[in-house]
Amino acid sequence: MLADSRVDQHDQKTSGRLGVTYLFDNGLAPYASYSTSFQPTIGIDAETGRAFKPTTGKQSEVGVKFQPQGQESYAMLSLYDLTQENVVTSDPLLPSRSVQTGEVRVRGLELSGVADLGDGLKAVAAYTLMNAKVTKDTSFKDNKPKDVPRHMANLWLDKTLQSGPLKGFGAGAGVRYLGSRYGDQANDIRLPANTLVDAALHYRYDEHWRAALNATNLFDDTYVATCDNDTFCFYGPRRTLIGSLTYNW
Repeated sequence: MLADSRVDQHDQKTSGRLGVTYLFDNGLAPYASYSTSFQPTIGIDAETGRAFKPTTGKQSEVGVKFQPQGQESYAMLSLYDLTQENVVTSDPLLPSRSVQTGEVRVRGLELSGVADLGDGLKAVAAYTLMNAKVTKDTSFKDNKPKDVPRHMANLWLDKTLQSGPLKGFGAGAGVRYLGSRYGDQANDIRLPANTLVDAALHYRYDEHWRAALNATNLFDDTYVATCDNDTFCFYGPRRTLIGSLTYNW
């Protein structure tokens, strides 16, 4: 029989963001930013019986963006340092319960860009390198956080016809890469890397109407997306088709 219990939560806090950018005449724009985050966390700490404290975070970032004047192509490089506190982790004595003692730090870089190749052909690419570590925890200090890969990358090519009877029709295809990562806080379960292919068909009638059909995991690959620590693991979504019709004014 369940005990009649009640825990009230009244969480509030002010978070902020500060950034500065300088644009040079040649299209080079270095920037720096600092931000804080605050998110109430629902649940009860298994050790204390009290409501979870809000998860808080802070992030510092510096980078540079380059976009030649009059062009849609650009490249961007950023370095970041992100720390989250009051992270919920599994109770080392009973993994089905949760405790809140964790702190996670992620340092990394992101490189992204868009290339306008002319005649309606565009390329979009991105790469992320992450060095993540549990910096405060009851049992998992210095481990890697679950579900955080070291490498991620994606590439997308899209072509839209600019003239002729099929003007406005287009198609795109791309690949997404997610590196290997751990499926549990103890780092006993390692999930293999996976690469998925996506595709799209689209048609723009005029400046207002656009229709599209998007397919994710086009080849219906089977892969393990995440695990619930050492209890269950879950497959990622199978092939998914989404149609859309939009009107802009």
